[in-house]
Amino acid sequence: MLDSERVGLLLVYGSHFSYFPRDVLKSQIGTQAAAAQATIGNVVAPGMFATLTSAGAGGYGVAAIAGTVQWAGGTMMGLAGAAGTWLTAGKGAGH
Repeated sequence: MLDSERVGLLLVYGSHFSYFPRDVLKSQIGTQAAAAQATIGNVVAPGMFATLTSAGAGGYGVAAIAGTVQWAGGTMMGLAGAAGTWLTAGKGAGH
């Protein structure tokens, strides 16, 4: 084959030639995802999987996740404040 013919074939069929087996990789990822979802069992609306999926899609789960994150952040700030007060207790001007 001439070089120009090779270039022409590469331009026409270039997307079909690859050194990386994309189809094999896609099938493996799909298989692993199916196996992970199969271990979950039945998905019910108030369940964690459904809520997290809904949050990812911008549905009702966003409010639940945002509330949980805010609660956790407030709790951690409260604990940090209490720990700071406890650690600095007794180290005032008179001691």
